[in-house]
Amino acid sequence: MADPPGTIVPPAPPKPPAPRSMDNYSAKVADAFRAKEREFFGTTPFTPDTVISLESGRGWFKIDHYDHRDEVHTAVFFYNRVTEEVFEVHGTIARSYLELVRGVGRTDDFPIADTRRFAADQRQEISYFSRYSLRWDSGTNAVTKKFYEPYDGTDPHAFDPVKDDTLVACSEEYAIASESLVFTNWKGVADLEKYNSSIGVRSVGRPTQVLLHETGAFAGMTIAGAQKDGNTFLVPHFCVNNLDAAGKGRVIQFSDIANHTAHGGVSNSRSVGIEFANAPFTQGSRVDPKTTDEGLFVTTKLGFGMGPVMIPLDFSTEDKGGFVEIKMKKTRLANLARLKEGVGKDKKKVVEETDDDVLIKFARPGKFEALADLVRVLVDKRLVKGIDDLAKEEYWKPVVRVDGKAFLLVFYGCARAPDGLLHYFFDGRGPGFLSHLVLGTGTVEDHVDGSLQTLYLYLKFVRKVSAAAIPGLMIELLGRPAKPIKLKSRWVQQGDFFSTPKQPLEKSFGNIVELDDELIGAAAKSSN
Repeated sequence: MADPPGTIVPPAPPKPPAPRSMDNYSAKVADAFRAKEREFFGTTPFTPDTVISLESGRGWFKIDHYDHRDEVHTAVFFYNRVTEEVFEVHGTIARSYLELVRGVGRTDDFPIADTRRFAADQRQEISYFSRYSLRWDSGTNAVTKKFYEPYDGTDPHAFDPVKDDTLVACSEEYAIASESLVFTNWKGVADLEKYNSSIGVRSVGRPTQVLLHETGAFAGMTIAGAQKDGNTFLVPHFCVNNLDAAGKGRVIQFSDIANHTAHGGVSNSRSVGIEFANAPFTQGSRVDPKTTDEGLFVTTKLGFGMGPVMIPLDFSTEDKGGFVEIKMKKTRLANLARLKEGVGKDKKKVVEETDDDVLIKFARPGKFEALADLVRVLVDKRLVKGIDDLAKEEYWKPVVRVDGKAFLLVFYGCARAPDGLLHYFFDGRGPGFLSHLVLGTGTVEDHVDGSLQTLYLYLKFVRKVSAAAIPGLMIELLGRPAKPIKLKSRWVQQGDFFSTPKQPLEKSFGNIVELDDELIGAAAKSSN
């Protein structure tokens, strides 16, 4: 029946906005957002945004508005689906970020840290995102965008570091060069655009681990000379090269550590990759260590058919500047004949023999110390998230304890189950240091690198053994037989996600080094 003439018909109530797909997240995510809002806003009132739509396959967004100094400001929160962390960006940076990503569909640009003061200039603020940083200048109100991937095809050096001797992390630069260390980054280096397709976004945000490698050769690397596997360049973040003519350590940086690069298989999304110029074993190397004078090629009690291991050292005929005498059995020095010919271009005579023993006069671990300098800066500056103290054994992942004794897993700390999943027998999930070798899948063709570096750094930082005493201690430890230990698998990895195995495997490990407390304690005591 029609309404009588003159009847006023009230307007229909407005329809509520259609639910946004960006709001379709679990109660767990909602709780995490609420906790971060409480942390950020405190008692400041805020209003949830209902207009802006922002999505990512990497996680979920929430946007709020709040009053600040008589202006409406915006805060953007992001929940990372892998790490289950929430990060916020706010103010002018948040507004600039939204201008960059609105209308692009599902974005791969997401916050990876909270907004904070810029280290180099406290008048500025900086926010880290997955592919770039945004920096706000309070004086000009301008926001500067700087990509971590510096290889722009139109201007290859548009996003180069400001200086060529600084360590670069999330576009910020840190002093590292010293009287004993020469450090060089990629500033001004040509022919790097080829790496573009091999550099990507870390699904986890900032790195939480350091993966130690060896190059399989003694010549070192160049920034533009990363090896290629198929169509992928195997770009590490750093390489510890040989010492320079003055005996200084040399480290090069290929890429901002914020970048995901193809250097370590299952650990790529989480780790900073550090190469180290050395060929540790005859197998898996591009040269025969027995024919070189790059260090001491010593026999071990390790199995797996790997033979002796190369401990890279530099030599001198004088016992100063950190050079010390090393004594060992002749039968354990596999490159004795080569060293007796003289070392270096000037054929320095550093070998003295007795009936059963050989004296090396003199040697020092200069390249290992350059590596130690690098990791010390990474940790001291909190550039690897979650590692706060190099002296904590928990961060040295290949070190396991059985019945109170410590052991270093040297080879392949994993095994494949019948269902195809790779089980790991050490706790490699959280922040810490790993060797490429311990992550291997069990074949020499996979990789054989990084365990020596793990052992050296562990002895130095955890057990407080001096640089002068570590080479001799390493030789002693590697020559001692260790009874096999039994371990149960601790975790499995599928893509970027870890899980506890439903049915743990048990495996016996014999390729181990027992980190004998008495022997190491005596070496540490003599270091003081």
